[in-house]
Amino acid sequence: MPKQRVAVQAVLHLQVEKQRMVSRMFAVAVTGLLATTAVASAQATGSGGRAALTEAAKALGMVRGLERSLTIVNMFEYTANGTLTDSAGAPSEVKRITAAYDYVIPAARVDVEQASAGQRTIEVAAGSHAWDEATPGIYLRPAGTPAAERLKLIWLLPHGVILAGAKAPDKVAVAEKAGQRELTVPLPTGVEAKGVLDAVGLMTRVEIRIGAQIFTGDYSDYKDFQGYGVMFPTRIVQKVDGRTIADLTVTEALANPYMIFPPPKELKQ
Repeated sequence: MPKQRVAVQAVLHLQVEKQRMVSRMFAVAVTGLLATTAVASAQATGSGGRAALTEAAKALGMVRGLERSLTIVNMFEYTANGTLTDSAGAPSEVKRITAAYDYVIPAARVDVEQASAGQRTIEVAAGSHAWDEATPGIYLRPAGTPAAERLKLIWLLPHGVILAGAKAPDKVAVAEKAGQRELTVPLPTGVEAKGVLDAVGLMTRVEIRIGAQIFTGDYSDYKDFQGYGVMFPTRIVQKVDGRTIADLTVTEALANPYMIFPPPKELKQ
């Protein structure tokens, strides 16, 4: 009996040691997997993000010049019709909206003609200044909203995401989600934009979280309006927290048009 007991104990001891060895091997394997994943994740930021940003810029026709710059095309103006929703949530049909964006200053001029009442509003912002105009370039009154409020939507356009990423390409991250690539780009405003790319690299969705609000833009049916190879979506749907604020069909789009945003002398007095 004592010999049998010793034999049984020896067998049990071997089994325990085997289990411990398997556990150690499993732990090592998991650690290695996590390390590999961490490296792959780190590689997605930097060279991987820069490459994905460049491919997205190429798809939009924004890579220009001998130096293959992503920032030469930095002003856009589009004209559209459709529906806009005011701050109270009331939708209204617009006969025409012409939005002009300068990403260098940055600046924006949004000129809207309502379809029913024939009312026209022109809201402008440039840097830290904001004002309203009677006609483009003709001062009307001080703005009812700050410049930062008027400028935040310029980064919701795909071209704005590219230009923001070009300022800090090493901080752009790329990830695969549901079979699509998603860029995460730091914006000059201090928040991030996420842009989803389709199979040919065109940005079909942009999402920006500002405070407690989530702004989204869905873009489709891209077109080269000028024949210069710069693509612009003909369908724009923008939302705040799932509520549609703009549902537009673009009829014309210009890349690098002539536009100026001199602050009115009335604001300097």
